[in-house]
Amino acid sequence: MAKRDAKTGLQILEKRLNEIKNGNTAEREAFIRDYMPFIVKCVSKCIDKYLESMECDEFSIALQAFNEAIERYDFEKGNFIAYANLVISSRIKDYQKKESKGNTIPMSFLGGEKRAYADNIVLKDDFTRRIDIKNQMQGFVGQLQEFGVTLEQLVEESPKHLDTRRRAIEVALLISTNDDLKRKFEKNKKLPYGEIRKKMDISQKVLRKSNRFILAAVLILLNDWPELKAQLPGSGKEGGGN
Repeated sequence: MAKRDAKTGLQILEKRLNEIKNGNTAEREAFIRDYMPFIVKCVSKCIDKYLESMECDEFSIALQAFNEAIERYDFEKGNFIAYANLVISSRIKDYQKKESKGNTIPMSFLGGEKRAYADNIVLKDDFTRRIDIKNQMQGFVGQLQEFGVTLEQLVEESPKHLDTRRRAIEVALLISTNDDLKRKFEKNKKLPYGEIRKKMDISQKVLRKSNRFILAAVLILLNDWPELKAQLPGSGKEGGGN
């Protein structure tokens, strides 16, 4: 009886996977939802603790790896679950090795909301978005370095109050939309304090105190980084109150 049930289960699994491989996206999303406990278990084992949040990079990588396992699985190779577990573990280990060689990049310094990337499992879009965020942040950090600013300095010195951040964004918007100020900013690799004070009612002390945050905001506004722009106070998507 148990053997018959196992065989039936494998037949159902094979049928579902075949439908997915034939382009049934609804079945793909349903399949991944059904196996979410398995994916969480795999991640928990890899990070050596129970997965408490689905916003972590390891969870997104596991989702992507599970999706990859669906695409690449061959029924002649044996058990799908064992294969998926292997792919997930391998991808997370690769990620952990890369992360151990460099710093993770927090977005909290921008003052934006924390998004639950797995609230709606539209997997292809989620994966693309996570990759886009990573790429945008890497470009952002590279440009910060050109201006002599490290990410650690930016995180440490960013304004804590939302009103202060919003005031800093107003300065950044002025620089990014004024050709003369933008040219001086890009040429001198620093904020044009004198010109800013002529155009805005803002003190030198406030400017210098928010210097690195304003600089970072200008870089974000001048580049094609939509995910970072959406995190800036004043975008209409930030958290933290009014």
